[in-house]
Amino acid sequence: MIKTKFPIKRYKIYKLGNITIKDFVTTKTRIDFCISPVKFIERIANADLVISASFHCIAMSLILNVPFVAILTGDQGKDERLLNLLRITGLESRILNEKISLNEINRPTNFLQAEAKLKKYRNRSKDFLKKAIFT
Repeated sequence: MIKTKFPIKRYKIYKLGNITIKDFVTTKTRIDFCISPVKFIERIANADLVISASFHCIAMSLILNVPFVAILTGDQGKDERLLNLLRITGLESRILNEKISLNEINRPTNFLQAEAKLKKYRNRSKDFLKKAIFT
């Protein structure tokens, strides 16, 4: 397990999946077993910081311009999508590791630059779909 000096006590913590027995030991963690897509987006949109191993949480954080730290699980298939997204956007520095500092976590994320990089991939995908559908 990676430990950091990031102070989480002042934050409201929501756990959205992969619940273990350890999650029931503390009353500080609020567990949402099953939430609607709207609630999922609301949780991320209203967060000060998202820390997740979920591709969808990190992707939504990017879309909503919410600071995040990505966790790699060691599952190559699961990590690959997340790594690709972070490489495309140039945000590999947002991956949790032993050397990440509080300053790095708190450093503002350049969401405009990330969005500009994603735009070319979106356009390529749109062109592909148009050709596939209308040709």
